[in-house]
Amino acid sequence: MVQMNDFDVKVRGERARQILEDPVYIEAVQKAEHSIVLDLAALDVTEESAAQKALIHVIRLQALTDIVSQLKSVMTTGEMA
Repeated sequence: MVQMNDFDVKVRGERARQILEDPVYIEAVQKAEHSIVLDLAALDVTEESAAQKALIHVIRLQALTDIVSQLKSVMTTGEMA
């Protein structure tokens, strides 16, 4: 892992803040979350494969949440969690 000086940490933290506050990024995350929720809601629970499909959507949501969490970590610490 590369050592960062205080300036690098601040620059990375500021860049992460800019991304998290960017209206386009916010809209993209909201639309992705909404799409996943709609996909989950549209599942036919009577289908044999419903549980597997639901798991895929949950994994999608976890991945999206992880991306946001990593950016928040960089914003506060300058480093990925």
